[in-house]
Amino acid sequence: MGRVPISIPPGLKPRATTQATGKQWWDMSLVRWNGAELTPVGGWTKLPNMQLTAAVRGLLSWRDNSAERWIAAASLGEVVVYDTVGHNITPTDFQAGVPGDLVDGYGIGAYGVGLYGTPRIPDVAFNPRGAPGDTTSLANWGENLVVCGSADNRILWWIPDATVSTILVPVPPATPLPTETAGIVHVVPRARYAFVTDERCLVAIGADGDPRRVSWSDQERPGAFTPDIVNLAGSLQLNSTGAAWAARKVPSGYLIFCDDDVHLMQWVGPPFAYGIVRIGTGCSSISPQAIVATAQRTVWMGQETFWIHEGVPRVLACDLQDRIFSNLNRNTQGRTVAAQNGLFPEVWFFYPDNSSVEPNRYAAWNYQANIWIGGLMARTGVTEPGAYGVPLMGDVNGFVYAHENGWTADGTMRGSTVFAETGDMQLGEGDAATCVRAFIPDARNQAQMQLHVFGQWEPEDVMQDFGVFPYTRTDGIIDALFEVRAMRLRVEGVDPELPGQVQPWALGRIRMDAVPGSGR
Repeated sequence: MGRVPISIPPGLKPRATTQATGKQWWDMSLVRWNGAELTPVGGWTKLPNMQLTAAVRGLLSWRDNSAERWIAAASLGEVVVYDTVGHNITPTDFQAGVPGDLVDGYGIGAYGVGLYGTPRIPDVAFNPRGAPGDTTSLANWGENLVVCGSADNRILWWIPDATVSTILVPVPPATPLPTETAGIVHVVPRARYAFVTDERCLVAIGADGDPRRVSWSDQERPGAFTPDIVNLAGSLQLNSTGAAWAARKVPSGYLIFCDDDVHLMQWVGPPFAYGIVRIGTGCSSISPQAIVATAQRTVWMGQETFWIHEGVPRVLACDLQDRIFSNLNRNTQGRTVAAQNGLFPEVWFFYPDNSSVEPNRYAAWNYQANIWIGGLMARTGVTEPGAYGVPLMGDVNGFVYAHENGWTADGTMRGSTVFAETGDMQLGEGDAATCVRAFIPDARNQAQMQLHVFGQWEPEDVMQDFGVFPYTRTDGIIDALFEVRAMRLRVEGVDPELPGQVQPWALGRIRMDAVPGSGR
């Protein structure tokens, strides 16, 4: 037999069982492929002097006109801006929202059931999926921060100042132009979601309490929403059966997401400014925050699959689809969040599984290599690097972390929580065992990784744990000695003595030194 290569293609590709998975990766966490090498995902550090009083649900980083860097972090009832210290800029009358959960209240369930005047208890059979919940959208009008809470309904903004002494205030109605119709009055509409277009219009989704109404301001006048013959303010009604809840910039315009369908808003120029057309039904996102727009594509997590827009919406094949959607917490799926990594060609989705009400797992698509990774990580709010330079993520405790920063979890070494594990790989044809004497990995910083091996003789046997095989020699060979017919291989990190000694390992090809073992 000699030295036999163990060829495991990149990407997490679990099947129904570990045996069906075979020579593919069955499970992993906190690892990625960088080219052909398996490496740990970067670590993270907590931003000092920064904590919200509730779970982080929205993040944004930008620079003001003096090039100073800012971060905005929002819960559903609080907005904090950060330079080197967190500053609460929330108005005292800001109406807090509620996170996604099962719908309850009046008017649900069968007619005539229950007592009049009492709220109904959610019926899982009647309402199998949770409501999306509220959002706090963050955007920029130049250096100004634009905030819209879907429960508060006001479009607010904050103008950076040296002393950080101001709080969010409503976007002021514009003063009428001399050329506008006499007596015109501009009123900024209440909205569920707000964003700023490349044409410098402020857009209100769910304007004035109408879930299908999209209104926009005149160019360069964020408070001018009343249409007139001499301005470009206007509004359109979405042809939708649902309610609009989010929007993302795409090369051809702006995708507007409702709870069932997707619409494309495009600039058509004067006098109408924008046109809107429905481009897909039954393909919306699982939550308002589960949508990621990159330069070339927009990707989102749907109710039963992933979707991609590269001109038209289509299903995005996902090797983790069955695992994700069969274990998804349907009650709180509306808390799912997503963002582009920015430093790597990856789109990350954080979702709650059946053991958690908050997002505790992630799945990420590498759109360059077209492979998927996944694992455990609890994050409730995420954003791409932006002005900060690295991805920012928040948790349920209100902390914000700078990711892809070092190799520890905020100073704590991650050790074997960084791992990748194969399915059950059959050695030979099953008529005889294989005696494995050593592994010869193509690796860097090999001392900070080890191989953990499991094996079995028959398909229904108890999986035997052969233990870990660390790197102790200087010639790149990892000594081993065991005999088995099927083997499961787990690659995992090893903690050095001190956190400062942590270095990223990388694993390419693996070979094993093996000879035929005993027969049946």
